[in-house]
Amino acid sequence: MAVTDHSRHEGPGRQIAARRTALGMSIKALAERSGVHRDTISAIERGGGQTPRGATVGAITSALDRFEEEAGTTSDQTPTDVDFFLDVMGLFLSALPESERQQLMRDITRQIVGR
Repeated sequence: MAVTDHSRHEGPGRQIAARRTALGMSIKALAERSGVHRDTISAIERGGGQTPRGATVGAITSALDRFEEEAGTTSDQTPTDVDFFLDVMGLFLSALPESERQQLMRDITRQIVGR
């Protein structure tokens, strides 16, 4: 019997929480920097419920990036793995209208295969 790894399906919430915590940032500070309501950030970090929009996750991760740059530090918890990227990309794509999503996926595929 195969063991299934469910960690990839938890979404970026845990990684955002770990990164925010490693940077010593409160949810309130992250909300102010990202423009995303603190209740939304808290819900994303907890996971479950609705899938967050890609733009929302993007605003949060951009705020974390800016905070790191300003502080001159890089968190050991900075998610750089493929699974995190795929989670964020999936959120972004799912927020697009179907026609735009299809076109963007074709464009990305062409870039990857060099056509």
